[in-house]
Amino acid sequence: EKAAKKAEKEAKAKAGEEEAAKKASEAAAATKLAAEEEAAKAAKAKKKEDKEAKAKAEKDEKEAQAKVEKEEKAAAKEAEKKVKADAKEAEKKAKADEAAKKKASEDKKKAEAAAAAEKKKAETPVKKAATPKAKPTPAAPAAVVCAAVLKKIQALEKNGSIKAGAIDGGAMGQLAALPEVHGLSVIAKLVEKGPATIQNVSGFLVGIMKRVRMEFDLPDPSAPKPAESSSESESD
Repeated sequence: EKAAKKAEKEAKAKAGEEEAAKKASEAAAATKLAAEEEAAKAAKAKKKEDKEAKAKAEKDEKEAQAKVEKEEKAAAKEAEKKVKADAKEAEKKAKADEAAKKKASEDKKKAEAAAAAEKKKAETPVKKAATPKAKPTPAAPAAVVCAAVLKKIQALEKNGSIKAGAIDGGAMGQLAALPEVHGLSVIAKLVEKGPATIQNVSGFLVGIMKRVRMEFDLPDPSAPKPAESSSESESD
């Protein structure tokens, strides 16, 4: 009976051990299954994430490529536009240069024609009408010129302002016909002008005396022109 009880007790203990081992095995299997399911779930999520990342990368790449192509097309269009504008500007400049060249050529031809005409005109002898030589007017006696005016003239000759005889007979005659005050005024204008700068002193005096006679309504003595003036007319 003791042996039977002992055997029964041992059997129960063994059965308990087996039950515990079974439970432990089931728990391990459940843990393994849960781990496998979790791993599968993580793998699935990772696959999905990789797929989404790949799709996003492909999308970004396509967008970047599209942007590059768009920029390249815009740059090509702008370059083409610039080439056309440059060509148009070059054509415009070429036309302007051609017009300027043509005008310069025409101006040159006109200048050459004008020069040729001027040369021909200069080479063509001009026939002058024979001018009768004026007879030299005899010098009026110094006595007819008032003393005050004569003194002024002699002073100019003495200091070298005018040469002796620079005032010819015609001019002396007209001086003699003027009242003393006007005669002195005429000589004063000669001095004021500067005799050294006057080539034809007689002609200068005759002009001054003509204006004086007109201004003061004095009679014209109808004196002949100065000899020097006549000579100049003949030379012309």
